[in-house]
Order: sequence, then C-alpha cells, then structure tokens
Amino acid sequence: VVIKSNKSLALDFTMKDLTIYVHVPFCNSKCHFCTYVAHIDTKDLVKRQDRYQSYVDALLQQIRFYMPRLVDKGYALRSNYFGGGTPTSFSSEQLVSILSTIREYIPLSVNYTDTTLETTPENIANQDFDVLLKGGFDRVSMGVQSMLDDRLKSLGRCHTNGLVENAVNTFHSSGINNVNIDLMVGLPSESEAEVAESLGRALGLGINHFTIYTYMPVIGTVMQKQLKTGYVTEELEDRHSYVRETMSNAGYNEYMYQYYSNDNTRCICDEVYFGLTNEWMGFGADCNSLIGQKVLIAPNHFQKFIDNPLKPRFVAPSARFVPFLDKHFYRMLISETGVMFDRMERLLGVTMEEALSLSEYISVWYNYLTMNDYLHRDEERLFFPTTEARTHFGCKRVELAYDIRAKEAFFDQYKQSA
Repeated sequence: VVIKSNKSLALDFTMKDLTIYVHVPFCNSKCHFCTYVAHIDTKDLVKRQDRYQSYVDALLQQIRFYMPRLVDKGYALRSNYFGGGTPTSFSSEQLVSILSTIREYIPLSVNYTDTTLETTPENIANQDFDVLLKGGFDRVSMGVQSMLDDRLKSLGRCHTNGLVENAVNTFHSSGINNVNIDLMVGLPSESEAEVAESLGRALGLGINHFTIYTYMPVIGTVMQKQLKTGYVTEELEDRHSYVRETMSNAGYNEYMYQYYSNDNTRCICDEVYFGLTNEWMGFGADCNSLIGQKVLIAPNHFQKFIDNPLKPRFVAPSARFVPFLDKHFYRMLISETGVMFDRMERLLGVTMEEALSLSEYISVWYNYLTMNDYLHRDEERLFFPTTEARTHFGCKRVELAYDIRAKEAFFDQYKQSA
C-alpha cells in the first residue's frame, strides 16, 4: 500500500503532526456492555496468550514498514495511544518493545503531549510501571465504569473497588501522575444515590482526569439483550447536570463533552479524533487510519492481521466513505470547537454542504438540531451555543438507541425537513 499525501496539505504545519494508535485486541473477560468487542467471539478475546507474541511480531513488522514512509512525508509524533481490548494483557517488556520501535523511526513533534496506556485494575499486579514509565508511557487510562462492587458484577467486570484504589496508588508511586479513569452513568436501573456514591468514591482517588460517559445499548452485547426499558432524553440530561455540578464542585472542568480535568491536562488522542486537529495512523487489527484524506481499515480479526499485517482490509477516500463521515460529524459536534469547516476540508476532503448531501445521518441531525435552535452556524463552524444544548444532543442519541422504531420515525421526520 502506497500512502500518498495531498501536496497542498504538506505546507500546513498542523498536518505534519501525527497521532499513533496501537490496538491490542485481547482482554481478561468480555464485558457485558462493551461496544468495541461486541463483534468478537469470547474465545478469540480472552486467554489467548498463545497468540500474544505472534501479534506483537506482526505489529513490529507493520510499524517497520509504514513508519519510514510516514517520516519521509514529514510527520512527527504528537501523541501516542495504546488501546484495546486491554493493552496490559501484554507484558511490560512487550509493550515497551512496541513503543521503542515506533520511537526509533519518528521524531517527537514540538507539540508532543503524551503516550497513554489503557489498562484495567486487575492487570496492575502483572505490570512493572517503573519500567513502563522509563520506556515512555507517561499517561494511564483505566477502565473502571463503577466504584460499586455490585454494579461491577452486573457489568461483567472482574475487578473490585479495592483493586481500583490499589491501582491508583501503584501509578502514583511509580511516578505516573497523569491518570484518567472511565466511569459510566445511565446504567440500567441506576439511581441518583448510586451515581453519587460511585462519584464520591472516585473523587477520593486523587486523580487529575475523568471520562464519565453515558451507557448506550449496543446490539449483540449481554446488557442490550437483557434490557426491558430505557431512558428518555430528559432523564439523561438531569443525570448529566448532576454529574457536571458534582465534578465542578470538586474542581473539575468539563473541557469536552463527558471529559473532566482538574489541572488542564487533556486526553489529546481523543481531542484529535473528535476535533480533527491532525491525522492519525493505527497499528494492529481492527483499527483505522486517516492519512492524506484516505481511510485505511485493518483486518478485523487478530489472526488475519497476524497472517498479513501489511494489507489493509479497506482503503477509501475519506470524502466518500460515509460511515466514517458520520462518525466524525458526531465527534466534531461534541468537541470543544464544534464542526470546523476548514478541518473537514483539509483532513476529510469534504465541505459541509457535500457532507449534508452524502449522508442521511448528518442531514437528519443537522435538520433536527438547527430547526430546534440547539445548533448554531457561522462562517467557520457548526457549534452548540450552550453546554445544555450539547448535552441534549448526546442524550437524544442514547434515547433513540433504546427504541429502534422511535429512531426510524425520527429519521423519517427530519430527513424530509429542510
């Protein structure tokens, strides 16, 4: 595969910043809610230590093939993210070998921020975080979801509240102080008292960053199959107002929808995806890349990736790959800046008007949000004028995910509206 960069973009300094994502498609268990592994059979996800080194070797082969070509185009590393799955399924030595191979080829950008490692509380005892920090991992993001043991069991998680506390102590004692944990709200049969207790315990951990996102049912997951009722938008808006107020009172600012920081640190990789601030390259199975206005998607099964790590499953111009446009329209809308028209054109190769004509998803949400005055537009961007308007959009999406017929009626109504 030859990666071509649009020459007109090569003059723009921001286009030379590159985010690198490394995907590890293995876990300790298959969580009942997880979107990212819903399509993966449990036998291919859990306890596949027999394939770990083969997968690492395939990653290294892919990195060594693509990195010189990217560097020749003038890219420099802005941020790095190891996600999954659970990257800490691998040993500390394997993780450092992957990161050091990336660093062998690409210089750090003057805008370099951090290298994030996703983990789970039950994996911590198997890792040497002193080695990881020395090897270049300077930020940790830990999937926690709830600080209540009963809720964790219902989610299919195999950790406890005590393991979360031990993990944070381990990070801090090793010198990793840039720590995020993921929590969830809007869970089935959830009470405000449960949210209050979980948030209270989490705030007692003394970390600098939280991602507190809304549960959305995904077809094929255990939790989706067990659901009997869902939430309406107003209920979810009330929940988010409570979370936002609680976090603000504790000194945390919501700098992006559902992202909270108390020291101005940010999740740069997610800001890249949501705000389209620069291009990215994904290494590993079932991940995507955006390079030179082209989308590359890797094989979705780890064995197919191991067998041929240099062959993408799919390559297309980003301007004509509608599912990709849909995903990033949503992400841009809830970003700090909103949908920036110049970024759409430079990175995706599409204007706002072209996107509206190409995508039913984009046109429906545009019609709904503008007709009801949730979304504003000026010469530079689409944006939500208030935090409440942005929250409404996020919660409305979740409400429709609970009721397919209501979603179909919603789309029928607003795709015909001008």
